[in-house]
Amino acid sequence: MSDSLKQALCCVCGALRTCRRSRNHRPENYWLTGTVDRDWHRETGDLKCSECGQVTRHAIIHSDKDSFKDHAERLTRIALGTTIDPVCNDRNAVERVRSAYRQGREANPLLKHMWLISDEDAARNAGRKYVTTHCGEQVLIPRKTKEHPQEGFAEPDEVRWDQEYEDPATGRWWVEMDCVDCFRASNERRMARRRELLKEWLTWLLVRPNQRIPDEHVDVLIAVFEATQSKRTARPEDSTR
Repeated sequence: MSDSLKQALCCVCGALRTCRRSRNHRPENYWLTGTVDRDWHRETGDLKCSECGQVTRHAIIHSDKDSFKDHAERLTRIALGTTIDPVCNDRNAVERVRSAYRQGREANPLLKHMWLISDEDAARNAGRKYVTTHCGEQVLIPRKTKEHPQEGFAEPDEVRWDQEYEDPATGRWWVEMDCVDCFRASNERRMARRRELLKEWLTWLLVRPNQRIPDEHVDVLIAVFEATQSKRTARPEDSTR
């Protein structure tokens, strides 16, 4: 940890203080070089807390300029099915994160998951009994292929919080509901495909300068692209004498 001034949050009472270097500093497992566990090796250290009156463990808070500020949250997203992170290109790293995240984790057994039909077909053909869902869980392949929405963005059904069911294995009570992480990961994939499709269309238009776009659509496209710019660049026709 560098000696630059940082903020630290007491893990006992939540009091905030500043520090340069904590005692017993525990660096975050940023590059996944160490064992990945449920705590994600969040960056912590021991500091004197004015509220607690003693030395307690503090969580080190990085500034927005630090590239690894939200790394623990990033690992959680990878564990729960995101495919848009560069780490996802390393299949071994993804499997390591997903496995570690689920060690000792008690998940709702009544969650209704989603998965790619192509993954289900591949699992059946390979003689496997389980398929990996969008959120990274392993679920038993149903006897009949489920139909999942393929077009547009999907959202989970409303939860009936007044209905709970007991899990015989644990004796705990759970609410039946859609897995929101499956929906999030599925919609992320759809969004990525839409962006790629938009790039293909724009490239197609650039190589066809004589292709006419309806005027009302031109206005929409201009508004969209201007919204993506931090500072609007004025066009010559916008100026008047």
